[in-house]
Amino acid sequence: MRDSLALFTALFLIVLFFLPAYYIGPLYFLLVAVYLLSLYAVERLCPGRSVVKIVEVTFFLTVMFIMAWKAGRPRWEVLALGAILLALEAAKNFASQRSSR
Repeated sequence: MRDSLALFTALFLIVLFFLPAYYIGPLYFLLVAVYLLSLYAVERLCPGRSVVKIVEVTFFLTVMFIMAWKAGRPRWEVLALGAILLALEAAKNFASQRSSR
């Protein structure tokens, strides 16, 4: 039971990661390749976690911006949603760092 749940979770996360490819098209695969190469280079050259976070945030905002552009929605709405999600993530990280002190 536990193995099948782990397999289902892994498959769900893989599908969720590649779901924007349906909307964006082949450009998304290029973005994913650049993202993964950037993460590899950053982890090799800069051991700090903050630079990795910057790469992750940049990828997230870029994908959201392109999805809004393809859908014909105002880009400021999507970027505002992205900013809210990033602020929630920052607040969560701040709270976890504060509680670990």
